[in-house]
Amino acid sequence: MTSAEWARFTRRYRELLGGARAVVLSGSLPPGVPADAYGVLVALARAAGVPALLDADGEALLAALPEGPDVVKPNIHELAAVTGVEDPAVGAAALAAAGARAVVVSLGPDGLLAHTPGGVWRARPPAPVAGNPTGAGTRRSPLSPSG
Repeated sequence: MTSAEWARFTRRYRELLGGARAVVLSGSLPPGVPADAYGVLVALARAAGVPALLDADGEALLAALPEGPDVVKPNIHELAAVTGVEDPAVGAAALAAAGARAVVVSLGPDGLLAHTPGGVWRARPPAPVAGNPTGAGTRRSPLSPSG
């Protein structure tokens, strides 16, 4: 992405924020997008009064934290990589101290940990989860097309 394309994108994003109730910023940044892109987008959302959820990792996540995303959602491996700690409660607290308003860490089959201004919670499924815990996968629902 060129700097002109990024400028057009952020201009359009600003326009769309006027009708948004929340934004979700997720995934890897495309080639050519500035490393602080998620930080810029979070700051624009906050200025517009729109909550921003961020699901990113590495430098993109770290660069956005000072802008105060409302929720960041790393998985346990991403959290360990950006904080350098294995304990998810300690890692989540570090992201909150760096600017995230709330941190929800997915722990795979062990559930999740949420660090919020109101406290820290851990949720575990009542029984081991078979298959993909996100609900994605190859199992067909009754509404899946056949074929």
